[in-house]
Amino acid sequence: MSSNAPTPVPVPSPPFVVARGGSARALADAEWLLTTGHGGFAMGSALGVPRRKYHTMLNGAATPPVDRIATVSMLDESIRLADGGSVRLGAHHEPGGALDDSASPHLARFEKEASAARWIYEAPGVRVTKELRVGWRANTGAVRYRIEAERAGRIEISPWMAVRDFHDVRPEASIGKLEFGTPDAHTVRARCGERTVTVGASGAVFRAHAKPETRAVYYELERSRRLPDTDHLVAPGVFEAE
Repeated sequence: MSSNAPTPVPVPSPPFVVARGGSARALADAEWLLTTGHGGFAMGSALGVPRRKYHTMLNGAATPPVDRIATVSMLDESIRLADGGSVRLGAHHEPGGALDDSASPHLARFEKEASAARWIYEAPGVRVTKELRVGWRANTGAVRYRIEAERAGRIEISPWMAVRDFHDVRPEASIGKLEFGTPDAHTVRARCGERTVTVGASGAVFRAHAKPETRAVYYELERSRRLPDTDHLVAPGVFEAE
């Protein structure tokens, strides 16, 4: 009996893994990609530091498969422990700064599977697993955290938002074009012209800043392409969960 069915493509097991070892450079140089199947995608470095303007938690296709919008460029997370200690997970590259081994010091390991990217952070008394997945043929992304800690505490997550065409960077002069709203206690919505990005968190409360914070982020790989290399991101507030 013959069959015209395609031969299944084997999925690598174990997943692609980059361990930190003694240097952050191997993690910075390794890039990952997750696709939605209709033009959207998430992309970044294993280190978690954005090095291209395309490195975001989701580039959504507003008119699939085109008109792609950079949504949340990165998340800044901190674990606040009950005894006053804290563990910061995120990192970024500032203009004029050097990417060295101090970047994201608690990141121990990165894993990439066909449908997920995963970061494992370790610090004294705390282990955090962060996992990103994107929707299939949908402009959605989801980040899940698993926290194992010897002491009680809470997690704080700041979404640094771009809300721009994925081929562009946002100049400082256009930061004021971003408008923010809070439909409920667990959600923040960003609008820039006709583009809207919504970020929500299950089990967390959103606390808006009195004035949105801004940050200039340097993309060294755009500089190597002789393209605009500095983006201006905005964090409207922080999600908090016990």
